[in-house]
Amino acid sequence: MLNEWVYCPRLFHLMHVQGLFAASVDTVEGVGEHERMRARSRGRGLEPPPPPWRGEAPREITFEAGDRGVVGRFDVVAAGPGGLVPVEAKHGAAPSADRAQSVCDIDLQPGVWNNDQVQLGAQAMLLHAAGEACTEVRVWYRKTNTTVVLAVDAALLAATAAAIAGAKATAAGPMPPPLVDSPKCIGCSLAEICLPDETNWLLKRQPVLPRKVVAGRSDGGCLYVVSQGGRVGKTSEALTVATPCNPEDEVPLKDIEHVAVFGNVQVTTQAMQTLAWAGKGLHLHTMGGKLLATLVPAGRPNLALRRAQYRAADDAARCLTVARWLIAAKIRNHRVLVRRNGAGDLAAAAVDRLHGSARRAEEAADLASLLGIEGEAARQWFAVFATMLGDDGGAPWLTGRSRRPPADPGNALLSFGYTLLVGECSAALQRVGLDPDLGFLHQPVPGRPALALDLMEPYRPLIVDSLVLRMVNSGHMHAHDFAKVGDGYRMHDAARRRFVLAFEQRMDELVTHPAFDYRMSYRRVLEVEARLLGRLLTGELAEWRPMVTR
Repeated sequence: MLNEWVYCPRLFHLMHVQGLFAASVDTVEGVGEHERMRARSRGRGLEPPPPPWRGEAPREITFEAGDRGVVGRFDVVAAGPGGLVPVEAKHGAAPSADRAQSVCDIDLQPGVWNNDQVQLGAQAMLLHAAGEACTEVRVWYRKTNTTVVLAVDAALLAATAAAIAGAKATAAGPMPPPLVDSPKCIGCSLAEICLPDETNWLLKRQPVLPRKVVAGRSDGGCLYVVSQGGRVGKTSEALTVATPCNPEDEVPLKDIEHVAVFGNVQVTTQAMQTLAWAGKGLHLHTMGGKLLATLVPAGRPNLALRRAQYRAADDAARCLTVARWLIAAKIRNHRVLVRRNGAGDLAAAAVDRLHGSARRAEEAADLASLLGIEGEAARQWFAVFATMLGDDGGAPWLTGRSRRPPADPGNALLSFGYTLLVGECSAALQRVGLDPDLGFLHQPVPGRPALALDLMEPYRPLIVDSLVLRMVNSGHMHAHDFAKVGDGYRMHDAARRRFVLAFEQRMDELVTHPAFDYRMSYRRVLEVEARLLGRLLTGELAEWRPMVTR
């Protein structure tokens, strides 16, 4: 963590204080190299030891200095002429031999990155505290196969002590601001969590649009299991899915963001434990789609963010501000869909009325009046939406919004889509560290994910409503895909699987974020918006405007 603090105080805060981490190619390779070193130290490896300690027996050892509050785990401690010699292996490349560096205005030795020098200096400090002599430290950079020997001098120890004090001060305070246009952000595994350029752009700290330093979409998606009688298990680094029609398929864990199961589907204890260890959510739904429960790993990160969320939720003025932004964005996104797909006088009138509703939502005096504005705008939207869907064989797809039970096939599609979307929003909030159950627009009700419903509001039109419109008008859904059950309608299994596939494709679809002007998937949009909401709650951002499409 001292190494991270010298490299970037904000990175240190994200990892050490908030408990957040994201793997990258470099971190995975580094972990693998350390695992191979441990195997050699236990006598299981066949490779010769790496160059810095050739002839020595690699071994890990931990020291602690209670007076300084520092604990260190050493890759290797070798015997040297002046005492013990810590040897650290680094995955990257060494800096140029003449590169001048400093920490806290204290000049350091060339040939080793300053953050690595502080880490080695702390190891020397720990050996001194244990009563051992240590006059030099070594570091080996794998990419350049470079070994550098550093003297443990007064400057190195002073810089290390200053870094310890600085790291403790950073840990006790708010998250430091992001670096501005720094090359360090390129390749940083936490860039998608930190959002350095995006935050600086919103705070007007940088004059150019954000760089796209992370991928627009993640490698994984949601695993949906909707076939009744299915079973989710575990094998090695994958989940297994077996259904009555398919004996067993394997899905690599790295390809899964979260898992959603519907109805009579068994999930083994081993699979649940694997998801919990990996920090991936498990959502349990009824066969009709209602969210019953979510598996949340113990020891979730970012407790300070949830404390800020709870304080904000107790502030009626802050709740109203956030709720205004949410509803105004939702109404504007509905207006965009009407302009794109509506026709006739009804659509033209709805465009004007929705524009006025969005303006009034931003100025609502209280939550009750805001909900009234939102209800009127929703009636305008669904009246026009019904004309966009038309009918199938003379039976209208939508006769007005109805939830429990859905009174027509259109409502059955919308309700199921909203259920899938609220699961995605819950997963995004949990990855960020927010509590999905305590919202600002939706009031807390036991068993209702209020904040997930809040986050979902602006994206109902963009993700679910537009998807339903596309599937119906393209002929991918028909009236015979639904069955009348009691007073409501329910999708047949085959239609539900088609809808789930189309929904996952929609979540993976790339769109241009209007604030940052680069493309990202809708799943990535939800996570970015959740993080920006968190920055609003902690005070880093003064306002947060959910995405409104063009």
